Amino acid sequence: MLNIEKSMNGNEMVVVLDGRLDTLTSPQLEKAIGEDIEKADSIVLDMGKLEYVSSAGLRVIMAVDIEMLKKNGLVLKDVTQDVKDVLELTGLAEDLKFI
Repeated sequence: MLNIEKSMNGNEMVVVLDGRLDTLTSPQLEKAIGEDIEKADSIVLDMGKLEYVSSAGLRVIMAVDIEMLKKNGLVLKDVTQDVKDVLELTGLAEDLKFI
C-alpha cells in the first residue's frame, strides 16, 4: 500500500510517499506525478515514510528524474536508510539529488 500526498508550492511539486513503492503501487505514483509534471519546474519526493522501493518504483523515479532534467530537477528528501541502500546498490544514488 502507498499513500501519496501531492501539493504545488508555486512551481514546485511536493510529493509525500508513505508505505511501499512496488510493482502494484508504482503506477499510482506515475499517474499522480504525470497529472501535473508539465506545471512543475521542480519536484521534491519526500521519502521519510517510504518503507520499501522495488525495481518498478526505481523506474518511475528514474523516468521523473530524466523528465525533470529539462527543468530544475528532482530532489529526494528524507530518504530512509533502507531506501537509500537500494538506491546506492543500483548506482542510482550517484545521479540523484538528496536533501
